[in-house]
Amino acid sequence: MAIEAVLQVVLEMPADERAELVERLIDSLSEDEVELSAEELAQLDDAIADADRAVEQGQLIPADAVLAQMRQIS
Repeated sequence: MAIEAVLQVVLEMPADERAELVERLIDSLSEDEVELSAEELAQLDDAIADADRAVEQGQLIPADAVLAQMRQIS
């Protein structure tokens, strides 16, 4: 549940900030833990593009609403 709430907040971020976050998260994992194939990287790119479109179309929950929900949970 917490991951979904964080994801909603992250998806509201500008694309360049999300890309930097993805890079930092991947860097935080050791090479032994995760190896992404070209197909998996393409899927990740597609997911980011889908999120960008959803933000542009107003289909995501505003960050302040997500944060309010997170405060109620904790």
